[in-house]
Amino acid sequence: MATNRKKADASTNASNTATEAPRSPTFDPNDPVFKAAVAEAVAAAMAVKEASKREGTEIKIINAFTKAGFKDVVLFDRTRLLVEQPTVTVLTYDRWLELGRKVRPGEHAVKVKGYFLRLFHKTQTEIMTTAERKEAFKRLQKKASCREVRAAAAAAG
Repeated sequence: MATNRKKADASTNASNTATEAPRSPTFDPNDPVFKAAVAEAVAAAMAVKEASKREGTEIKIINAFTKAGFKDVVLFDRTRLLVEQPTVTVLTYDRWLELGRKVRPGEHAVKVKGYFLRLFHKTQTEIMTTAERKEAFKRLQKKASCREVRAAAAAAG
């Protein structure tokens, strides 16, 4: 009895496929709307991938500072200005100088494995005097001009 059903189902399927029209593609790969949708999907996938990379880096930084004994770790968000983030507790040496803080003598940067990051916690810094700020500002300006010269040389040749 089961074999009769299989034969009947097979004959019905064969008759249905014979009467159907051949299928045409539902989209044209050269259609600008289709291309825009694909480009948008690729961009979204790349953004998710970049965000997950960033999260991995942030986790490694937080783990490194926790291992070094720092409890309150608030990282710098690159999508916002530094002045909009008063609670940031972890920055590079140059960023602390820009904010008018200097690293205390004898303090060492926390190194993050796998990355060339040398970061300092806010508790490792102290507020600079006016004279120190002026000197630090001059050094930062000189460093920035050297970077610009190197970038221009790299772009030219």
